[in-house]
Amino acid sequence: MRASRAAIAGAVFVLAVSCSREEPAELVLPRTPIVTIRAGYALVLPDYVRVFPEPAPDGKIDFFLRQGDIVEVVSESDRRDWSKVRAGERVGWVEARHIRPFASRAQATNARGTYLDDAH
Repeated sequence: MRASRAAIAGAVFVLAVSCSREEPAELVLPRTPIVTIRAGYALVLPDYVRVFPEPAPDGKIDFFLRQGDIVEVVSESDRRDWSKVRAGERVGWVEARHIRPFASRAQATNARGTYLDDAH
């Protein structure tokens, strides 16, 4: 009998709490860009390419890449206009129009002569 009274008291408590009229607080999260993970490599086409910490051309420049550099493509921005690249130990964002993607480092290396000869 004691156990059933405790069960009834617990059920009444749960019912009372779940039926309260207070509206739950609205949770608002900031918009985050969708990033596509895309492993691959890319060849840098222009003489110099600026590399940024974030995908924004008006930000601080972290470092530069030079024409002919081969970088690992880590991911892309949601509109695919920016690529996150790894050059050695350094990682940053470049405008995707400045690089030519390839499936492997070997393909990028083999295409280096073709693309760079066409650029000049």
